[in-house]
Amino acid sequence: MRDDFNTPWSERRDVDVRSRRVGRGALPALLIGLGLAAVIGAYALSYRYFHAQSAAFATGRAALYAATLDNALTRFQHLPFILARD
Repeated sequence: MRDDFNTPWSERRDVDVRSRRVGRGALPALLIGLGLAAVIGAYALSYRYFHAQSAAFATGRAALYAATLDNALTRFQHLPFILARD
């Protein structure tokens, strides 16, 4: 009986060494997948950051417009009374 456990793979005749190369394209596919995941993650993070930044800017701008309008209404609140007398 032949001792198959001590025979190296390259010397065994019943097993084709080339058949052990399973997944030859797995590494490039994995690298492409990781790169794509990194790009999508970076896009999502930058979208969140800039969306939050623009929302904060819009909130500040709306507060400025509200204060300006309130100031104008307060300044001219006496006009309807004066115009009604004429």
